[in-house]
Amino acid sequence: MMLAEVLGELPGRPGAEKIQSALARFSASRRPVLRYYSWISRILTHFFQSDHDSLAIVRDVGLPILYRIGLIRREMLRGVVGVKSGLLGRGGLYPRPRQARPISAGNPASGACNPVVTENPGS
Repeated sequence: MMLAEVLGELPGRPGAEKIQSALARFSASRRPVLRYYSWISRILTHFFQSDHDSLAIVRDVGLPILYRIGLIRREMLRGVVGVKSGLLGRGGLYPRPRQARPISAGNPASGACNPVVTENPGS
C-alpha cells in the first residue's frame, strides 16, 4: 500500500519521468515471462486439479522421470524462477550476461560510486 501511495505522488517530483520509464521498461520485460508462465500453468492445471485418475497417473509417473533429465530439470527451474519466456529458447529478464561500462574512478560525479550496467555490444 505504501508503494502505491509513493507512486501516486510521483508525477510532481523531480526525476519522476525516469522512475516511470524504468517501471514501464520493467513491465514490458516481464510480459513474455508472464505470458509463458500463464500458458504453462493452464496446461499443467489439468494434471494437478483434475478428477481424472489417468492424468494423475501420468503426472505421478512422468514428472519424476522428466526431472531426472538435466535439460528438462533446468528448464523447469527457469520457469519456476521466472526467467523463462518460451517453451524453447532462452529469453526472460536476463537473456545475456551484462558487462559494466568503464567509469573514471576519481570523480564521484562521474558515477564511480554507482557503476552503470549496459548490454553487451553486439547484442
